[in-house]
Amino acid sequence: MILLALLAATPAYAAPVTGTVTQSLSGMPTSNAPYTIVHSLGIIEAACGDGTQVVADLHYSLDGLPQAQLQAIAANIHVTVSGNNPGATVTVQVPSEYADVPTKSLTLNVTLPRNTTLDVQGGLGRNTVTGCHGTAKVHNTVGPIGVDGVYTGVDIVAMSGPISATLGAATLTAASQIVSQSANITVQMPDLAAKISATFANITVQMPDLVISSQTSTTLVGINKSGTVLLTITTPQATLSLH
Repeated sequence: MILLALLAATPAYAAPVTGTVTQSLSGMPTSNAPYTIVHSLGIIEAACGDGTQVVADLHYSLDGLPQAQLQAIAANIHVTVSGNNPGATVTVQVPSEYADVPTKSLTLNVTLPRNTTLDVQGGLGRNTVTGCHGTAKVHNTVGPIGVDGVYTGVDIVAMSGPISATLGAATLTAASQIVSQSANITVQMPDLAAKISATFANITVQMPDLVISSQTSTTLVGINKSGTVLLTITTPQATLSLH
């Protein structure tokens, strides 16, 4: 009888609580509007396309607590898409009890108009940006960064994690930086025929239409006709300047 009473008093643990929260904003500008994405608790996947909507899907999975407790926490997980004329800001909100969940994940998928001034503020988890045109600022604390698109300027910083950037047919006209504090950096501009490939320390670089003016074990300098410094790449071992 005592055993049955103890079993009856045990909280009900079941399958993880999962779900998706969605918000959107229609009629956004299709050219150079500023968009900000803020999510410090999980993966960010941003993709640009030909539409005029900003759509944010936040996928959550919670496990390790009684089912009723997880459901109460899930009910207070939100994603917000707010217009700031002419662009938009995407933010994630969770209750304080979210910190007590032993096993959890929050993945934010955002669809944006193609031509953007993009600011991605990550925290814990992978950050990826694909298909965008314009400028991209992507900063992450823990986790890798992947950027693939056509940009006139980039500001990519990973405090702890590798960086992969493919800048297709891009013409950098604004001072740009790609910085990893602790891991590999790979940069490619593959769409033009003339390329230079250089590998040293933990940096792999492919850049078009550049001439190597100097190279050491930790530094490579490439020059073009204008002689303007447009991109600086920094790792724990080296700073790479491409002119």
